[in-house]
Amino acid sequence: MSWQERVQEDLMVMRRMAEQGGRLTMPGGHYYVLWGILVGLGFAGTYVIGAGLVPLEPWTISIVWVAVNVIGGLSTWYLSTLDDRKPDAVRLTNRIVGSVWLAMGMAMGALFFGNLAFKALPYAAMAYVSPFFVGAAFMMIGALCALPWMLAVAAGWIVLGVAMMAFGLTGLTVPIYAVLFSALMVGTGLKLIAMERRLQG
Repeated sequence: MSWQERVQEDLMVMRRMAEQGGRLTMPGGHYYVLWGILVGLGFAGTYVIGAGLVPLEPWTISIVWVAVNVIGGLSTWYLSTLDDRKPDAVRLTNRIVGSVWLAMGMAMGALFFGNLAFKALPYAAMAYVSPFFVGAAFMMIGALCALPWMLAVAAGWIVLGVAMMAFGLTGLTVPIYAVLFSALMVGTGLKLIAMERRLQG
């Protein structure tokens, strides 16, 4: 299917949903589970390298985060190709959500790679920006898909980012951040997967 044909199909789906009083719901939970796991691994790598548990230089922390975002972006693209087999409304919504996460992954990857090249900020500080990017993605998806509870969770991500900046990255805080990130992302993903299954039910 060409890009023009896909756009036409999406517009037809949106028109049918509007005529039926429908709305975009159940954004693909698998994207959240994926990114929750990857970000958790990113923090694990930050902790292991920063604590000196492996013989790697601090600059390799940026490599960890570049890898997280490259793998996340490629995996998001792959998962989005599987949505063609789903119902129209779910496929459209998942495509929108996949595009948001792909854009966020590209933006974070570019930032981390740029910092690796130009050393503008301390390498570990790159982890601080993650919750703000994630919060922005939650805000966009919550607004597009009319899910107010996701807007509340987005505010939680911003609070987490501010807390990270206030308390820094230490041997105590990094594991806590990793658990919070993964729990928020994976928990949201599992809730959305359950909503999608009920719809298809």
